[in-house]
Amino acid sequence: MKNKLMNVLATGACAALLALPAVAQTATTDNGQATATTKAPREKVTGTITMVDSARRMMTIKDASGNDIQMRVNKSTHIMAGSRQLTLQDLASDVNKSASVTYVQRAHGDVARRIRIQG
Repeated sequence: MKNKLMNVLATGACAALLALPAVAQTATTDNGQATATTKAPREKVTGTITMVDSARRMMTIKDASGNDIQMRVNKSTHIMAGSRQLTLQDLASDVNKSASVTYVQRAHGDVARRIRIQG
């Protein structure tokens, strides 16, 4: 009986360890290093781009309620204008344009995942 219980516990522990990679995903820090994180829910905001700082990799968008939302733009952020992919430097010329941004909230600040320039 005791051996059976130990086998069941060992099997359960192995199954939990094997399932662990499925729970985590790889994310990229601002300096390009990979880190393991749990998948965070994505948020979406539509508004006007009010600031882009290429050197600090930061942007600010003003939503419809007038709230400024500042976020990081990392190397894995997809920036699009129509079907054309843009760089962060290109985005700097789009200040005062409408955009929709999909982002995730992180302890060190929001991180843009997808930026789509509208119009």
